[in-house]
Amino acid sequence: MRDLRLVGVAAIALLVLGTIAHAGAHEFVASTTGTLKATKGKEIFTFGSAKVTCTQLSVKGSVATAKEQTQNVTVLPSKCEGFGSAKVTVSEAEFLFEASLGASEIGPIVVLTNAVGKCSIKIEGAGAEGTSKGGEGTLKYTNTGKEIKTTQLVTEIEYESSGGVCGEPEMAYTNGTIEAEGTVEVEKGTIKWT
Repeated sequence: MRDLRLVGVAAIALLVLGTIAHAGAHEFVASTTGTLKATKGKEIFTFGSAKVTCTQLSVKGSVATAKEQTQNVTVLPSKCEGFGSAKVTVSEAEFLFEASLGASEIGPIVVLTNAVGKCSIKIEGAGAEGTSKGGEGTLKYTNTGKEIKTTQLVTEIEYESSGGVCGEPEMAYTNGTIEAEGTVEVEKGTIKWT
């Protein structure tokens, strides 16, 4: 009989804990389904002493339901300069943003190409907790009215260089940093983080 009471108490405790966890779950709430777009954004990549700054971000994604725990988006940085004042091309990357404050890069390798220096830097995807492979990161969501502003810092990113001004070739580095800030909205609607 005592064992049965312990099982009953344990079951009640699990139900209470499950209710508390569910009540504290975050989600993205949109007023309508539709296409996501970036209204503002910038991204700064730092690799040792080299820095690349992108002053514009394009976002592709969509909202399928009014409330979602995750959001898949493709981000394409543009208007990028670095390695002195050279134009730099950055490939797009796919991200899974989690309302529970984690974002994982899930897409292919991100490549930064310096045409003047004739070199590139490759960052592998598939990291955890807001990071690229090997990185440590933080992610913050802020509601700005009809949009969500994201601020992300990822450090200790693993990357490889092709040589030249991009760094020693065929070396695996772990000192990469990405600082990103962007504002996203749903076309003809609002979106917020709760």
